[in-house]
Amino acid sequence: MDLEPVEKWKECVELERRRLAAGERPKPLFSNGVQRAAARGLCVFLALMAVLTLLSRAADGITVAQVQAQNPKTGILTQRVTVNGNIEPLGDLVLSLPSDVLVNTISAETGQQVKAGDVLMTLDDEALRQSMEKLENELAILELKIANTMQGTSGDSTDGILEAEQALEEAREDYDRLSGSAERSETRAAEDLETARADYEEALAGLKRAEEKARNQLVKTAEDELEAAEKALGDAEDAARTAVEAAEESLTAAQDAQKAYSKQYYESVRDLKDLRSRLNDAQRALEALIEAGAGEEELQAARTSVEDLQSAVETADWSMESYNYGSDLAVTRAEEALEKARARQEEKLQAAEAERDAAEKKLEEARARTDVGEEELVLSAQAAVESAEKALRTAERAAEDAGIEREEKLLSAARTVESAQRALEQARRKAEEERQSGEAGSREREAERLGYVSQQRETRQLLEQLKAVEAAGGRLTAPVDGTVASILSQPGRTQEGAQAAVLTRNDQGFAFRGKLDQKKAEDLAAGDQGKLTFTLEGKAGSAEAIITSVGAADSQGQVTVTAQLPEGNYGSGGSAELEISRRSQQYDMVLPLSALRMGGGDAYVLVIQEKQSVMGVEQTVVKKTVILQEQDSENMAVEGALLESDQVVISSNKPVEEGDRVRLETTNE
Repeated sequence: MDLEPVEKWKECVELERRRLAAGERPKPLFSNGVQRAAARGLCVFLALMAVLTLLSRAADGITVAQVQAQNPKTGILTQRVTVNGNIEPLGDLVLSLPSDVLVNTISAETGQQVKAGDVLMTLDDEALRQSMEKLENELAILELKIANTMQGTSGDSTDGILEAEQALEEAREDYDRLSGSAERSETRAAEDLETARADYEEALAGLKRAEEKARNQLVKTAEDELEAAEKALGDAEDAARTAVEAAEESLTAAQDAQKAYSKQYYESVRDLKDLRSRLNDAQRALEALIEAGAGEEELQAARTSVEDLQSAVETADWSMESYNYGSDLAVTRAEEALEKARARQEEKLQAAEAERDAAEKKLEEARARTDVGEEELVLSAQAAVESAEKALRTAERAAEDAGIEREEKLLSAARTVESAQRALEQARRKAEEERQSGEAGSREREAERLGYVSQQRETRQLLEQLKAVEAAGGRLTAPVDGTVASILSQPGRTQEGAQAAVLTRNDQGFAFRGKLDQKKAEDLAAGDQGKLTFTLEGKAGSAEAIITSVGAADSQGQVTVTAQLPEGNYGSGGSAELEISRRSQQYDMVLPLSALRMGGGDAYVLVIQEKQSVMGVEQTVVKKTVILQEQDSENMAVEGALLESDQVVISSNKPVEEGDRVRLETTNE
C-alpha cells in the first residue's frame, strides 16, 4: 500500500536527518550541470525583477500625489462675527407686527407707564397662526431664492419656477379632484343602471304574475257563475215540483169532490186557507229578503215560490168555487190548472238549464283562454313594464354619457397638467441657461442674494416675535420698563408698515450699535449673544450683550446691528467691538472647508476609492456632488451621497482631479 503524502514527507525528513548526523553531503537537486546553470540564472532573474519593482514603486511614490483624508462626522459649526461700533444710551423701542394680524383688545394707552411683562394688546389666535404660517412660507421661499442665486439663478427665474411649480401643483390637485368626482359620478350612474335593470326585471316578473292572476280571476268568475246557475236550476226544479204537486193536489181534491161534495168543499176551504197562509208567509219572506239586500238568485227563488203559491191559491179558490157549479166542472178546471202549472214550470226549468249550459261554456272558455292582455290588471302591469324599460334606457344612456364625460374631463385636466409640467420644465431650463451663461451677472446676483438675506433676517425676527406672542397666549407684552409713546388707536387688522407700539425706555441703559457688511450679517439674528469689549477711562472692559435687532442693508450694503447691554456704566459715544459666536444645529456630515471643490456650478468633494490592478491595489479619487448647508471659518456641513466610511480628501501635495491616482498619507478618524 502507498504511504500517504504526510508520511512520505516525514520519512524523507528522517532520512535527511540521519545523513546529516552521519556527515554525508546532501545529494544535489540537479545532477545535470546544465540544469544547475539554468537554476542559477533563474535566481538572478528573480532578484533583478524584485529590484526593478522596488525602483518602480519608489518612482511611482514620487509622481503620485500624497493626500490627507478624513471621514465625514457629526458636528456643530461655530460662526464668529465681529462688529465694530459705538456704545449709545438707549432710546425708543419700536414694536412692529406684520399686516393682517387681528388685534382683539388694546390694554395700554399713550402716556401710560408700563413695566416689563405688562400686556399692551391681545391678538387673535387664528390670525396669529395664519401670519406665522405666511412668514414661514416666505422664509422657505427666501431660502430657495438664496440657494438659487448662489448657483447663478436670478430671483425672476426663481419666481418663475415657483409660479410654475404652484401651477403644476394646482393642476395636479384639480386632476385628482376631478378624477375622484368623475369616478363617483360614473359609480353612481352604474349603480342607477343596476337599479334600473333590477326594476325592469321586477316589472317583467310582475307582468307574468298579473297575467296569471287575471287568468285565475276569469276562471274563478266563470266558476262562480256556473255555481249560481246550477243553484238557480235546483231552485227552479224545487219550485216546479211544488207547483205541480199543488196542482195535482187540486185535481185530486176535485176528483174527491165528485165523490163527496160536501166533504170536499170543506176540505177545499181548508186547503185554500192553508195555501193563503203559505202565500202570506212566502210574501213576507220575499219582503224580508228585499230589505236584507239578498242576492238576485235568492230573490228570484222567493219570487218564484210566491208566484207558484199565488197560482195554487187561485187554483184552490177556483176549485172551491167550482163546487157550487158542479163536481165535473171542478175536475175539468183542476186538470187544466195542472197542465198549465206543468207547462209553466217546464219553461222555467229550460231557461235555468240554458243559463247553466252557458255558464259551463264560459268556464271552459276561461280555462282555455291564453290572451289576457285586455284585462285591467294586466294593462296596469304592462304600463309598469314600459315605464321600467324607459327608465332602464335612460340609465344606460346616463351611464354611457358619464363614462364619455369622465374621459373628456380627465383628458382636459391631463392636458392642463402636461402644460403646467412643460411650463415648469421651461422655467427650469431658463434658470439653467441663466446659470450657465457665465459670470456676467454675478455682482447683480450677489446683490440680489444679499437683499434676500436681509429680507430673510427681518422675516425671521418678526416670526420669532410672533412665536413669543403665541407662547404668551396671544398677549403682546412690554419687553422693558417705559412709557407708551404711541400705540394702535383701535382694535382691528394691522396695516402694512404700521407700528404696533413705541416705548420710551425708563431704565437709563445703554446699547451697542454698529455696522457690518451685509454678507457677514446674514447669519445674525435677534437673540444672539456675544462678548462686548470696550475702553472706559483708559481701561479695557467687557460685558455680555444680546442682539435686539438686525436692520436692513443701506445703499452701501451695510447693516446696523443693535445689542442690549446689561446694567452698568459704559460711557457715551465710546467705541466698542462685539464678537458673536453662534453655534449651529447638529449636522450629520461635517468636513473641513479645504475638502470643498467647485466645478460647473456644483459643489463636490473627492473620495478615495481602491481598485485592483496589475500593480496591486491602487487608490484613485472619484467626485461626489454635495450640497453646502452651512459653514464657519474652518468647517462646513454638507449633504449628499456620502457615507460615514468614505475617505474625503482634505489636502494634497499637488493638484488632483477625478480619476487621478493618489497615495493616502494619513487618515483622521
